[in-house]
Amino acid sequence: MWLNSVARNYCIDHYRTKVRERQRLLPEEAHLERTPGSALLGPDRLLEAREARTSLLAALDGLSPKLREVVQLRFFQEMPYDEICERLGVPEGTVKSRIHRGRAELKRLLIAARNPRGRPPGSIPGRRLMS
Repeated sequence: MWLNSVARNYCIDHYRTKVRERQRLLPEEAHLERTPGSALLGPDRLLEAREARTSLLAALDGLSPKLREVVQLRFFQEMPYDEICERLGVPEGTVKSRIHRGRAELKRLLIAARNPRGRPPGSIPGRRLMS
């Protein structure tokens, strides 16, 4: 019995120390460490999440002000279409078309950022197809 208690307390202390170290090393990513139903994310996953966030924010800056505003209201503030219409004073069809164009432009900007030389995704540099 006594040995079980000692081992249990040692494990608890070890776990608490690791948690404190992790919080001290990565305070700005603390909200990214856990996702619902998953274990702790590793450093590679945290780095990927940070890079994805940076790419998305850069792509948003590349949108026109009208498209950026509608995309932010819909996807970041999760406003329904009717509230966006009221806020901007435009018809629902205009809001929907701006959202559609904004998403398409975001996709184009993100692909261009990932592939700066204009090669199609999956192509091998220096290799040409025979004609």
